[in-house]
Amino acid sequence: MNAKKGFSLIEVLVGVTILVFVFSTAASFFKSGQYAALKARIDGRVTALVRYHSEKFIYMPYSALADLALSGGTVETGYLYRPASSDGYGEVFPYTVTASMTLSEAGTPNEQVSIATIVRWEEPAAEFSNRENIAKEIALGTRVRRRF
Repeated sequence: MNAKKGFSLIEVLVGVTILVFVFSTAASFFKSGQYAALKARIDGRVTALVRYHSEKFIYMPYSALADLALSGGTVETGYLYRPASSDGYGEVFPYTVTASMTLSEAGTPNEQVSIATIVRWEEPAAEFSNRENIAKEIALGTRVRRRF
């Protein structure tokens, strides 16, 4: 018998094992890249929300702040990520923005409004971990002085 005619079973098994390892490693890198991209997109959206709401209360007309004080509670709700699907858009990772206002030295030239804004959202857990989404929160404090 001629032993140099083809590959042995051991050589084939080692080759298939190496190919499976390479492909599974590449798939793992692809999944972690997708997770990093989604997390970066959500972080960017949260940054934009925080910036918008902090500037909103700074530049809001002083008379409108009284309406905020009366209403209080939730200012805005929505979703940080809305992936396209076959039946429209999905809604993933909800967020809520709440605000409360306190008035100090009312009726004097030093009247100030303190606004506490809280942004709460859910962040995705990595797919390779068996955890639920992670709840996060940012609290902002803004002081606005009455302009006479």
